[in-house]
Amino acid sequence: MSNALAPVKRGGQLAGRTPRGLEDIGAEDLIIPKVLLLQFNSKLVKEQGKTAGTYLNGGTMEDLGKSFEFIPIKATKYVDALKPEGKRMVFEFRTYKLEDPRLAGRRYFPKDGVKANATTVMSFLVLINGLPAVIAFKSTGYNTGKRLASQSKLLGEDLFNSKYKLTIKNETKEGETYFVMDFERIGPSTDAEFKTAEDTYNARSGRMHEVDAPEGAKAADEPGETSAQAASDKPGATDTFEESKTDALPAFTKVRVLKTVRDDADKTCPTCSEVRAVKDGNVKTNDPETNLPWGKVKALVCKKCNKVDVIEKLAD
Repeated sequence: MSNALAPVKRGGQLAGRTPRGLEDIGAEDLIIPKVLLLQFNSKLVKEQGKTAGTYLNGGTMEDLGKSFEFIPIKATKYVDALKPEGKRMVFEFRTYKLEDPRLAGRRYFPKDGVKANATTVMSFLVLINGLPAVIAFKSTGYNTGKRLASQSKLLGEDLFNSKYKLTIKNETKEGETYFVMDFERIGPSTDAEFKTAEDTYNARSGRMHEVDAPEGAKAADEPGETSAQAASDKPGATDTFEESKTDALPAFTKVRVLKTVRDDADKTCPTCSEVRAVKDGNVKTNDPETNLPWGKVKALVCKKCNKVDVIEKLAD
């Protein structure tokens, strides 16, 4: 298996320091690629000649083959709510609160010809060849994720103390064959692998809402297939900001936590390069770090692309 992103060691080791040239880029700005399990009905298979029943790095489009080794770092669980769009069910919203009242009456499995409109996901931040990625177990593969988490619990060890191999098993339903994620434990991770995983855990474990960024058009009837279009690029897919002043703002926004404005560069929108205004307002969804309502905040607001960066929490 090739690794197109293997680091070239020039200018000294990177361990313990930020790579030069990325000093002003935070962990929240980096995209963690997802591992895709390609099904027969995948567009990547039908239109781009990829092979069904193989894994693909959704960020680099690197072929990972029918199996590959990985080290799990952090597990998280959430529910993706879905809505009909034509003949498909597509992403509506994501919640990390399983008791979220918006989930009342949702169908988690198809029944009597009616498609599911919610799916529970067990997502793992992992290392593949020393680089971070996300493996999301959902639908028919959800129990595989539960087994992976349970095995570590039973061993009584840190999740990244062990190395695993992600494999594939075939299943047939109503005469159609599809592929499901499976795994096997290889053994303990090496000291170097453990240290890399531990560093990644310390940097990322409190930011899993960013690692598991929602995807914009996720079909419930395509096991293992995900969209390359992230919801963060689609206004209306995530959070709501309501300005407390009179001039109107777009209703739907993507909220990212900035905390402080260091200089004028921070006022430049990272998406469209427009200069953003500092405004007071209310974010109606939850803070990804605390999972509590934002309430009233001071924020940098970009009217052009609907992005909001929270600077500080204000008294309600």
